[in-house]
Amino acid sequence: MAKRRENYETARMIIDRLEEKGPATQTQLIDELGIPKNTMNNNVRGILLKKLGIVEKLDNHKYGLRWHLPEEDEVKLHYHRKKQKLRRNPTPEEMAGLIKEDPDDARRLLFKYIPSYREPDQNEISSAASEVRDMIVWGGLYGKFKTKKDWFEMGVSKVVIDGIDQETFNQIANGESSELEEPKRYLKDFPEMGPKITSKKERGRISYKVEWTDDAKNVLHSSYFWRKRFEVQLPIRLDQNLYRRYKEFMDRNGDYALARISEMAEKCAPSQEAINDLLSWMVSPENGHQALAALKYFCENGLEIGQLDDETQTKIANSLLDAFFFCDISDDQIYDPALEIIELLDVRDSKVAAKSNDLILSSLRRGSDDIRCRKLGQWLARDPRLRKALVRSVEDIMHDSEDDRVQKLCESFIDRIK
Repeated sequence: MAKRRENYETARMIIDRLEEKGPATQTQLIDELGIPKNTMNNNVRGILLKKLGIVEKLDNHKYGLRWHLPEEDEVKLHYHRKKQKLRRNPTPEEMAGLIKEDPDDARRLLFKYIPSYREPDQNEISSAASEVRDMIVWGGLYGKFKTKKDWFEMGVSKVVIDGIDQETFNQIANGESSELEEPKRYLKDFPEMGPKITSKKERGRISYKVEWTDDAKNVLHSSYFWRKRFEVQLPIRLDQNLYRRYKEFMDRNGDYALARISEMAEKCAPSQEAINDLLSWMVSPENGHQALAALKYFCENGLEIGQLDDETQTKIANSLLDAFFFCDISDDQIYDPALEIIELLDVRDSKVAAKSNDLILSSLRRGSDDIRCRKLGQWLARDPRLRKALVRSVEDIMHDSEDDRVQKLCESFIDRIK
C-alpha cells in the first residue's frame, strides 16, 4: 500500500511538472523534482507511458503529456508512429484525424515540421501494404495452426479456414520465413494490427476463423484477402479390413481388386502392408499400371500428412528403379508413372543415387539414347552436388570414347541437365 501511494505521488508530481512547463527529458525531471533515477524510470516508462498511456516519448528524448503537446511535437510524434505502423510516409489524409486538422492543414504542418517529408505514391502505398501484411501474417498467424499430421492424428478429415487465402496458409504452413523477430516486434508495438483466431471442432471437421482488426483492414484495403475462405481435405485412415477384403480378390480378379484399392488410395493414408503389396503387384504385366496408380495416391497422401517415413520412401524408390529401369521394358506407360513416384519422393540417398548413376552411364557408354536415362538424369541433377559429379563422369566417357555417336549423346545429355 505504501509503495502504491509513493508511486501515485511521484506520478502526480511528474504530471504536474509536464502540464506546467511542457515536455522534459528524464534527466530534467530528476534534477527539477529530486526523484531517484530508478523511481523516475519506473514511473515515466512503466506507469505513465506503457501502463496508462498518459505521456508520449518525443523525438528529442523528451516526454510530454499526450493531451498537452506543442504543435511541432504532436505532429512529429504522430508522424513517426504512423510511419512505423504503415512502413511508409503517411498521407496528409491519414494524419488529419490524428492531429485534428483538415487534410490541407495536415499537409502544411507535415512539410513545416518534417523537412524530408514527401507524399507517398500509389506504388509505395501498395508495396508498404504488402510489408505490413507479412508482418501480420508472420507475427500473428505463424504457428497458430496445427500441422496436417496433427490434424490427421486428431481424426480430422476436413479443415475450413475463414479469413485468409490458401496461398497465405501454404506460406505459413511451409514455414517460408526465416525471420520472425521483426514481425513479433511489430505486433508488440502495434497490437491493434494483430488478428484473432478462433477454432471449433465437430466430428471429423475443424473450422478456423481469422478475424482482422479494422486498423489492419484499413491498411490492407486493396487486397481484401480476409474475405477469403478455403478448405483442406485431408486423407483418412485406411480401413484395413476392407483393404484385405479386396486384397483377397487379387488371385481371381486382379483388375477389380486393384480398381477398388485405387479408389481407397485416392483418399486414404497408406499402411505398410498396402505399400508392400503394391510393390509386389506392380511388377506383374497385368497389374503394373493400376498398382502404380494406387501406389502414387498412397505416396501423395502419406507425404502430405507425414505418414511415410524415410526408410519406406527409400525402399519404394529402390524398388521402382529395380523394376522399371534396370530392365528391357519399353512401355512408356510403365516407367513414366514410376519416374513420377521417384520424383515425388525425391529420395537421393547414396544407394538410389549410385543406382541411377550406373544406369545413366552404362546407357551412354553403349551409345543408347534411352529416354528413361535422360529423364532420370534430369531428376538426379536437381541436386547440385550430384549434378556436378554426374557431369564429370559423363565428360570422362566423352574423353575415353572414340565413337562419335557416344560423344554427341554425352554432349546432349550434359546440355539437358545443366
